[in-house]
Amino acid sequence: MSSVVKFGRQTVKSIGDTLHLLSASKVFLVTGNKSFSKSSKKIKFETFLSDFQYVRYHNFQINPQLDDVLKGIKLFKDFAPDVVVCVGGGSVLDMGKLVNILGSQENENYEAIISNNLISSKGLPLIAVPTTSGSGSESTHFAVVYVNGKKFSLTHPYILPSHSIIDPELCFDMPKYLAACSGMDALCQAIESFWSVGGTIESRGYALKAIHIIRNSIIPAVSKKDKLAMVEMSKAANLAGKAINISKTTAPHAISYAITKRFGIPHGHAVALTLGKFFVINTKNDNIAVQKEDNSIGLHRRMQILFDCFDTSSAVECSRKWIMLMKSIGLETNFKKLGIVDEVDIKNVIENVNLERLSNHPIQISNTILREIFPKI
Repeated sequence: MSSVVKFGRQTVKSIGDTLHLLSASKVFLVTGNKSFSKSSKKIKFETFLSDFQYVRYHNFQINPQLDDVLKGIKLFKDFAPDVVVCVGGGSVLDMGKLVNILGSQENENYEAIISNNLISSKGLPLIAVPTTSGSGSESTHFAVVYVNGKKFSLTHPYILPSHSIIDPELCFDMPKYLAACSGMDALCQAIESFWSVGGTIESRGYALKAIHIIRNSIIPAVSKKDKLAMVEMSKAANLAGKAINISKTTAPHAISYAITKRFGIPHGHAVALTLGKFFVINTKNDNIAVQKEDNSIGLHRRMQILFDCFDTSSAVECSRKWIMLMKSIGLETNFKKLGIVDEVDIKNVIENVNLERLSNHPIQISNTILREIFPKI
């Protein structure tokens, strides 16, 4: 499965042409709630969709919950659209993917489909229009959903959007904190893809390009709202999405979901909070119990390439530079200030780590190693 991608400023204006190309008459539009309604995006899309019948689904939580997906599926089936259009950040794009693919299955036992990844039928054509520069969800064949508080990642080639319209101007009005979180999410995805067990020559090529772009662009994009830098961040987020679409993510992402769920720290911030520690963890001699490797670049060499990306020569130096980068774009790095204050908090996070993603990390991760990430209390 492949996706048709349009990238560039004002490419969103082509959405009507894309819908006509798909012979659409009825559009299922998935958007954020207040973030969409209070911006100029709502007026723009009402104009772009004026030739089509459409229904908008927007009343759902930030991190897709099964109950919200079920509400979306009911609206989806009642309306019987020809095409799905998703406009928003990673959660919105995931919601659109989930409603489309699950609502197109003959089997309506959605919990069983999710828990066993039982996708058998294609969904409708889906146009993904990201409004943040971070998740890269427009380029991935998976979608996150929470069922009774437990996170699942539904994965299938049919989930990949058929079309993506990446217009950096839709990201220009992101608040500073959201821009920082989104940018670090993309950077973390690229780094994790590069060191992952599942990485390939192709995915590592995408990842390295994304890392170099973000290193040069994230500070001016977030702190100065530099438009050229923001265009570059949109490009890098898409590259990072392409990278993890092949390799998937690793330990920092696995840990982040528990941090977000318990302490309400947004995803990109939560991932960045721990990733810097892994520059050291991945290179400590007493931690090196390497998972099954491919035949390309070995772990030691991959880590050295990453250090070079940050103009450093060692794991410790790179870890320190990571913290400096977070602080320079306004992201808190102190665990206690973020609400992780005692051993009970730390134990809760460790016990709720996504074990599936740990198998893609380049070294074997134990609870002892996970404890190294957090400060001594």
